[in-house]
Amino acid sequence: MRKFAILSVSCILGVSVYAQQVSGNVKDQQGKALSASTVSLLNAKDSSVVKLAASNNNGSYTFNGIKAGHYLVSMSHVGYATVYSNAFEFSGSGELSVPELQVSKLTGDLKEVVVNSKKPMVEVRADKMVVNVEGTINAVGNDALELLRKSPGAYIGICGVHPSRGWEFGYWLGKPYWGQGYATEAAGRLIAFAFDDLGAAQLSAGWFHDNPASGRVLEKLGCVPDGEDERSCLSRGANVFCHKVVLKRADYELRKAAL
Repeated sequence: MRKFAILSVSCILGVSVYAQQVSGNVKDQQGKALSASTVSLLNAKDSSVVKLAASNNNGSYTFNGIKAGHYLVSMSHVGYATVYSNAFEFSGSGELSVPELQVSKLTGDLKEVVVNSKKPMVEVRADKMVVNVEGTINAVGNDALELLRKSPGAYIGICGVHPSRGWEFGYWLGKPYWGQGYATEAAGRLIAFAFDDLGAAQLSAGWFHDNPASGRVLEKLGCVPDGEDERSCLSRGANVFCHKVVLKRADYELRKAAL
């Protein structure tokens, strides 16, 4: 499925796994929360960046979907000295709280002034979050897509279900993220939401003839063939041959019980 029209219920494919969470908070010397700080989850072995986050108004930060390993956390903020946590081990499941990071303002007598302009790695603005690449550790040996994967709030696609159109569901994923299991995981969660929360009796979907990978995703989710027809593809501006599939509640319940 390359494109679906209006989706009444949409889900952003952040693909966060909340059972694999590392979190903590940042405060200044007076014990006040420090917001909009750049917080980096680092590999304890070589200090390479695993993920980025920005502290919220409460000084809290969270990293989701973290694999088992040894890590440490660093925090940087304009006007404050960079601070690091002790190294710690994460099992890859559950939640781990990093001890509070307390930062100090940069002070000292100035005998000579040298002005260097360097933007923070993550800038939190009123309407958006900006990740600055130049001059960061991520700029060495990594491409923009690698940085995007490590950045907070990176959108990689959408999925949704349309109750008024026979409970049709669909998804779209950016090409750089194909073949990594994101579509299967996101669509699987959407199916559970439609059946368990919205009370759907049956779901329908389809895949274009030249996109068999999408067909394999639907097959993995338990969908079965339900005919063929031509459908309008907005991105191509033409009708495209489409394989239709359905997933009945009874089949969903059987698969759910087997997990």
